[in-house]
Amino acid sequence: MEVHFTGRHYEIAPELREYVARKLEKLENIEDRIGEARVILTAESYRQIAEIKLAVRGRELVGTGESADMYASVDQVAEKLIEQLKRFKGRRIERGRRDGAREVLVFENSANQKTTVIYRRDDGTYGLIEPAG
Repeated sequence: MEVHFTGRHYEIAPELREYVARKLEKLENIEDRIGEARVILTAESYRQIAEIKLAVRGRELVGTGESADMYASVDQVAEKLIEQLKRFKGRRIERGRRDGAREVLVFENSANQKTTVIYRRDDGTYGLIEPAG
């Protein structure tokens, strides 16, 4: 993963860079295809704001954290991004499962010479559609 740091009104210490890198490694454990991470650290009078943008599989996930301490802000962002990555990964997995569950089998019934459909229901059982008459 490629990491870019930007400090707005804030000088980024090497210790903080290492701290953020360790947090980003935890994100890579959840999703291995994170291409780029942009870390923006901003200091305003009493607020320390951390924003991280991740490029993941053609999408951009963004998290922002704000507190009086920059390390706490980074922790907030990391937790938010962990939740976003879990939801993103879960949606991808669920979408893949749903496509297979909508399988439909069409055949001609040899008993009455009519077209009949067998389909899989959401609960995993099968249903049968036969023409009337």
